[in-house]
Amino acid sequence: MVAAHAASKGRYGSRKIKASPGRSGVTVSRRRVCRIMRENGLVSAYGRKRFKVHPGAVNEADVPNVVARGFGGRAPRTHICSDLTYVRVGASWNYV
Repeated sequence: MVAAHAASKGRYGSRKIKASPGRSGVTVSRRRVCRIMRENGLVSAYGRKRFKVHPGAVNEADVPNVVARGFGGRAPRTHICSDLTYVRVGASWNYV
């Protein structure tokens, strides 16, 4: 198992070492592999998922201006605006 971990350049964890084809027919549980790895101080190396930059301009969607920025009304409640994201429909929430 130590050799399988070294052959994978330290990338394999207990699951992949258990399933690795180079074990020559030896039956072993994943917990035993975990224990042997822990006793030898072996840990799998894995990379973190990184944010991918997506090229594009901000607000590139061509959406008509329905409100026409007429927020200068003096009477109360003549222009009501909100940001609605989820709506309850029946027993579940749906995204708008």
